Amino acid sequence: MGFIPITAVQIDIPDTAGGWRDLDLSAYIPDGANGIVGNNSVNAGGVGYGYRRKGSTDNRYDRCSGDRLTGIFVGCDTNRVIQYSNSEATHHRLYLLGYTLPGDIVIATNCTNISPGAPFGVWTDVDLSALCPGAIAVIVEVFNTSVGHLEWGIRMKGSVDNRIGNTYGHNVHDVLIGCDASQVIQVWQEAGNVNYFLRGYITHYASFYADGIEHTPAGAGAWTDADLGGERLVEGYRNVAGAHYYLEGIVHNKLASFEIIDEITSGGIRKNGETLDMRGIFEHSWIFSVTDYPESIEGQSNPVSRR
Repeated sequence: MGFIPITAVQIDIPDTAGGWRDLDLSAYIPDGANGIVGNNSVNAGGVGYGYRRKGSTDNRYDRCSGDRLTGIFVGCDTNRVIQYSNSEATHHRLYLLGYTLPGDIVIATNCTNISPGAPFGVWTDVDLSALCPGAIAVIVEVFNTSVGHLEWGIRMKGSVDNRIGNTYGHNVHDVLIGCDASQVIQVWQEAGNVNYFLRGYITHYASFYADGIEHTPAGAGAWTDADLGGERLVEGYRNVAGAHYYLEGIVHNKLASFEIIDEITSGGIRKNGETLDMRGIFEHSWIFSVTDYPESIEGQSNPVSRR
């Protein structure tokens, strides 16, 4: 099995400014794990952060524009150590949701830049067949190097979704998106400062949708059930009427990948019954949630599932 959920745990990142530092997760995940999945919270603007596998030479960390919650999907070394960077001694935490095992989920030590470049402002194909053979979905880090907000988007090849939104620095970290049967995705760059880095891919036991399925929480200002495919799988928190939550896919029946746009106050997605208040602001971002449903999603349109 590629993804194994744990009881979610809040890990307060030490208030140490600068550089890359070890984060030992061996107390939470077992020997044999090759990666971790969670959500990162930064509750102050201008704080730079980043995550990578221990042993990686990737050096991407940058500020976010305050009170952000972002999905994290990175590799760990054989000792179950990852590394983080924290630019300021400011509150910064990781909500650890689970871990991955090798086989169905491949995570690289160093990412590959897959940014297509010009022309900008259009959806552009990115062929990942050589880098991700047999993939159903891909893990991509999104990174804006400019000082200012720029628009970005990512989707499965063949999708008619047209969700484009702003990111600033590391307002987005990791995205999990489906690819078509030829391992092609499409990305949208406002300018060359918006970069996409391939971190890994998934080959089995996953269902992803050509077009994201909207599951925006019905209520506002409280955690409410969000029913994914006939079962109460997760809880959602929406604060503003204009926010939209889209389910992009699910892995090993347990890990849901959500795209969120225009949640400018404080929102989130979590497992039913979870007590950790995992919320943040999303101009256009991605987060992950564990589900409580033991089977694959049924009753949704356009799934891509290869086992």
